[in-house]
Amino acid sequence: LLNASFPRPGNRRKVLESSLNLSPDSWFLALDDGKLVGMVGATCFQRVAWVGLMAVHPQSRSRGFGRALMTHLLDYLDSQGIEMVLLDASEAGRPLYLSLGFVDADESRLFEKMEGSGSFSSLGNRPENRDGHRTQETFSIRKIMEGDLPKLTEFDSSVYGADRGTLLKMLHEELPERCFLVEDSKKAIQGFVFAQQNRIGPWVAAQTPAAEALLQRALSLPFETPVQVIAPEKNAKLREMLLQN
Repeated sequence: LLNASFPRPGNRRKVLESSLNLSPDSWFLALDDGKLVGMVGATCFQRVAWVGLMAVHPQSRSRGFGRALMTHLLDYLDSQGIEMVLLDASEAGRPLYLSLGFVDADESRLFEKMEGSGSFSSLGNRPENRDGHRTQETFSIRKIMEGDLPKLTEFDSSVYGADRGTLLKMLHEELPERCFLVEDSKKAIQGFVFAQQNRIGPWVAAQTPAAEALLQRALSLPFETPVQVIAPEKNAKLREMLLQN
């Protein structure tokens, strides 16, 4: 269903399994005479929920399944005390979401970097610093250890606005060699990045130099497919950084 609904390639089974592990009770199916025709769900972080994998089979579209799925999901999230629901909408799905009470907050841009190419392109790769991962600024980069997760979660919550500790723990268990944090001279966390097999993120930093140092460290790793980053349109510094790396 997911592969038929979304044209871009990707390991959607892995994404679905991870989503179910994080929020097992907030994923729903639409059936038509016993046949699977649609699905939707949300990953919940305390008061915030992020809707994902909203899909209706191409042969079953324009029959109300998408609206029924979203209405059911929103009713469920409301019953769980969720205060804010977020999602990335395609142009095709945007009218439905607006009719359900969503409002435009920003636009997202997908950046993609081919293996060996000079920089990201909108739909920089610098050599890895090998001298102890010390950057030009007063930052140091190292791998995230299990003992870092409580402070990492606290830092992330101060930026994201909700506790994503379960997500960070799961990603660290899956990617122990592909997750890094940056510290200042006082060993205070200034940012972190998770380099998934085809995407960079979560990627959070308090300052631009820390964000760029983490990006360069992530790009020094091998990727199975062209690496992608989703960037909010309002973050001009991030877009500039991606186009230069």
